[in-house]
Amino acid sequence: MLLESADRWEDAARAAERALVLDPSRIDAAIVAARAHVRLGDAARARHHVRRARRALALLPPDASIDLLPEATRATLLALLDGLERQLDVEAAR
Repeated sequence: MLLESADRWEDAARAAERALVLDPSRIDAAIVAARAHVRLGDAARARHHVRRARRALALLPPDASIDLLPEATRATLLALLDGLERQLDVEAAR
């Protein structure tokens, strides 16, 4: 997330994807990768990571806490993913 805040989107995408190789269940890394690829204009990779995050969230109970994202609820993360998909749809319509 530090790389995101510094607008280092390519580095953020690479770091998140490396984290996913090491631990494919990392919802936080899938979300960072999705956001980074949205910013980079890579809709296919962004959608891939959105789907990956959605699949991982679907496996969790509704009240589960998420490692590395303890302040985020499942509903909040699903809303974030919805927003990313809307952004991708708007850009695709241009």
